[in-house]
Amino acid sequence: MKAKTLSYIWEVVKNLIALFVILGILSVAYTSFEKVVVCGLVLIYLSIISISSVLGIEQLNFMQALDFEFKRIRKLLKEDLSEYEKEAEERANNTKNKITIKFYINGIFNFIFYLIVIFTLFEAL
Repeated sequence: MKAKTLSYIWEVVKNLIALFVILGILSVAYTSFEKVVVCGLVLIYLSIISISSVLGIEQLNFMQALDFEFKRIRKLLKEDLSEYEKEAEERANNTKNKITIKFYINGIFNFIFYLIVIFTLFEAL
C-alpha cells in the first residue's frame, strides 16, 4: 500500500478510537449531571478541534492565493519559474490535497461525534 493510503487509514483509525473513547466515557456517566458535564467537555473539545482544522485549511488557501499572486507578478515581469520552484509547487499541491482529504475525514467523524453528544445531552435533560 502507498504511504498516502496508509495515512488516510490511520486518520480513520484515530477517529474510530476517539469514537470509542467518547462512547466509553458517556457509558459510565449515570446521572444527568454527569452526562451534561461530559457532553459539555466533549463539545468544547470538538469546538477546539474544528476551529483549529478550519484555521489550518484557511491558512493553506491563503498561502496558495498569495503564491498565485506572486506567480502573476513574475509572469508580468516575464520571469520563469526555476525547476526547483516547480517541484516545490507540486509538493505543496500534493500536501494540500492530502491535508484537505484528512480535513474531510475528520469533519465527517466530528459531525458523528456532535450528533452523539447532542442526542445524549437531550436525553439527559
